[in-house]
Amino acid sequence: MKGLLLKDYYMLLKYCRPYALIVLIFGVCSLADGGNLFMLAYPAVLCGINSVSLLAYDEKSRWQQYCETMPYTRKQVVDSKYLLSFLLIAGLSVVLAAAHSLVGAVRGIFNPVWVLNIFCLIWSVGHAFSAICLPMIFKYGSEKGRVMYIAVVVVFCVAFVNFGGYDFSEVSQLSGAFAVFAENPIYMVVLAVIAAVLFLGSMKLSEQFYMKREL
Repeated sequence: MKGLLLKDYYMLLKYCRPYALIVLIFGVCSLADGGNLFMLAYPAVLCGINSVSLLAYDEKSRWQQYCETMPYTRKQVVDSKYLLSFLLIAGLSVVLAAAHSLVGAVRGIFNPVWVLNIFCLIWSVGHAFSAICLPMIFKYGSEKGRVMYIAVVVVFCVAFVNFGGYDFSEVSQLSGAFAVFAENPIYMVVLAVIAAVLFLGSMKLSEQFYMKREL
């Protein structure tokens, strides 16, 4: 497992550095406009895209066939991609939540509830995106699964662009379901737990798909 993670780490450094730059840009923009939901959620989507991109590179280089000759099981191959996604999403959640905490403290408007909402939002979006996309790629491959994968990306982006105009950091300006989520962080925590459960269920599903797939 460590070898698979190390291989993916080197591939991230070589092929996915543009994603890191985009995440950095959106992260900085979210600090300037903390209420923009799209600025907060899109970096989490990019964390999920990293694992999908690495699977595409693996398939292109025929790494999957070569890996069959090595002492790694297909379960370990799947689990390594999910573990990588988890580490990226969890790390991003912590970093952005800490950054918003620091900026809020400097501005004198620190709000622990808002910081918790940021953490849960990034955590939930990232894990939900990975939970939906990765099983399709493990079942059909990067080429056949590309259409479904792109459709999921479009749905996520359209949804968060539409909600991006709401200032989620200002509870007083919200109404209806948005106010409920902003005023009651327990709902965001529950949402994060549900996303984590879906992520684990997705990993088991991907294991089954990949075990039966002909390479």
